Amino acid sequence: MDREILGIFLQSGPARKFDVSRFTRTIATSDAADQLFLFRNKFLNYAILFKCIILDDYAKCERDKSISTLVYMPYDSQRPNDGGESFVFSPADFSRYCAHKLHTANIDLMAVEYDMELLKILDALPTFSPLIVELALERNNMTIPNTYLDLTPELRVKLRAQLKGRIRPLIVAAYDKSSVSVEKAVEDMTGKLFSLHNVREILPLVQALRLPLENAIEFLSSWIGITYFEYEYSMIQNHLKEFAVWLSKSSYLNEHISVREKDYADALVRQIKDRLSIDWKRIYALSNEYRETYSDLVYNGEIAKFSKFLLKCKHAYWELGDLLGRFEQTPIAWRVFNASYHGKRIPFSILINFFVLLRKLHDAPPQVNSSDIDERPAEGAGFPHFAPNLF
Repeated sequence: MDREILGIFLQSGPARKFDVSRFTRTIATSDAADQLFLFRNKFLNYAILFKCIILDDYAKCERDKSISTLVYMPYDSQRPNDGGESFVFSPADFSRYCAHKLHTANIDLMAVEYDMELLKILDALPTFSPLIVELALERNNMTIPNTYLDLTPELRVKLRAQLKGRIRPLIVAAYDKSSVSVEKAVEDMTGKLFSLHNVREILPLVQALRLPLENAIEFLSSWIGITYFEYEYSMIQNHLKEFAVWLSKSSYLNEHISVREKDYADALVRQIKDRLSIDWKRIYALSNEYRETYSDLVYNGEIAKFSKFLLKCKHAYWELGDLLGRFEQTPIAWRVFNASYHGKRIPFSILINFFVLLRKLHDAPPQVNSSDIDERPAEGAGFPHFAPNLF
């Protein structure tokens, strides 16, 4: 991975980065000797996981799963920018990396199998947002030590209550009010949806929504993920507005630059704004389709449109996950970059490098060869309101 791209990925939030190493170091320096680690193989507990599109995998990947999981092992966990080893997760590549990392005589096959299953669950998600990770592990009868989730008890209660509020109208539609206590059904069904193991546990809901039994869990868990993204987008929208204002004012340009330099900077900014505008409008379109079909169900009893949306919502879930990751990274990268100059004029060459980096982030996925293990240091290592025209 290019060092600049690595740097910006390391500045990501939870949509794109799961810094297992940071949580492990916190446990290792605590007095609680009985704390559990995430993985059974020690080296994985010092990894950093990224969600990203891999160019050489993109053409052959599933249409509705466009994001890969990159497992990155820094040589120095305290200095991840200095490079390390990495591989794109697949069962075959994980087994190969374990053989590379561990001496054959010391391989604990049960530990490798456990870690592979955990990575499979994480790889089957478009984001590392803590609640999404927690719910996915619940559905698969696995637990994660609380230390590894940036999720306070108060926020967990708030987010689950939000999801419950979205689920309630679906459950009301699934039951005959005269024969079943709706409130009791809401409580029971919500708990089952959060830790769904067997589709027959929610059969009345599946039948009411006209979902095929064989894919119902996949569709409903994707819908829950999209519902959770409402919260994520509401959190980043104000930061994006600040960045959009900064980008539009051109106050970052040095007055002493040449006309040619100004034209070049302006052209880069136009490219960035055009790309951001296209992606933000795509988010708005996907979210709007969800809101309209859901509202038809709640207020008009129209199940057919919402059912049709559910049948294709896995693709929307993955696309929104990718876009969320890109938009989450952008204001973080900007704040880190801008803070370095404390209101001073930014050198033109530094400014251009930053704009090129933003263009890379939104236009070109990081180029990682999914079949090679890098053993050298990296070379560069109501609904919330959505503004349809943010950029």
